[in-house]
Order: sequence, then structure tokens, then C-alpha cells
Amino acid sequence: DLPLLLEALHAERPVLLNDTQADPRWGPLPGIPPETRSWIGAPLVAHGVIIGFLSAASRQPDAYAQADLEAVGAFGQQAALAVQNARILSELEASVEELRRAQAHLMRTRSTTR
Repeated sequence: DLPLLLEALHAERPVLLNDTQADPRWGPLPGIPPETRSWIGAPLVAHGVIIGFLSAASRQPDAYAQADLEAVGAFGQQAALAVQNARILSELEASVEELRRAQAHLMRTRSTTR
């Protein structure tokens, strides 16, 4: 039901609509005001995995140019990598904490068996 999102997701690149009223692909999108006339949608892709979606909307037709599309795409790539890196760091911290707990348990076990 959301062809523009699917198009951007499948292509893994941003999509620009200069006038939503003139584009048959346009339909209501979650979180996007109904009075939107110009729109850019960019998937957030990190290491080949889609982790989110970025939208920019304007009430003015032709509000965005090719340079805006490229900027949103570049920002989306950087944001996706930052989110992915934050997830990796969080998983690493959890693993280190688990390792510390296991090490402490091992030390307690060793001291009680002596």
C-alpha cells in the first residue's frame, strides 16, 4: 500500500517527488502531513541491511532539488552507519558485562573449592 516506500527500499536509494498531487505513486504515508506537496524519502541502509527510513516533506511543490536529494541520501547513509555502530557497541558492552559476570562467578567458584 506504500509504493514509494517500497520503491526506495528496493532501490536502496532516495526518491524525490516534486509535486505529490501530480504523482500517481503518492498516497498517505505514516507521519507525513496530508498537505505535503514535495517529498524525499530515503532508506537507512547499513551493510546491506535496511534499518529505517528518513523522510523530508514540504507544503510547497518543487521545494527540493537534486542537491537536496543527494544530501538526504548522504545523511541517511551516515545516520544508518551511526545507528548500526551504536547497536554494535551496545552488543559489545553487553558481551563484556556478561564476560565479567562469568569471570567473577568462576573466581568465586575457584575460591570455594580450595
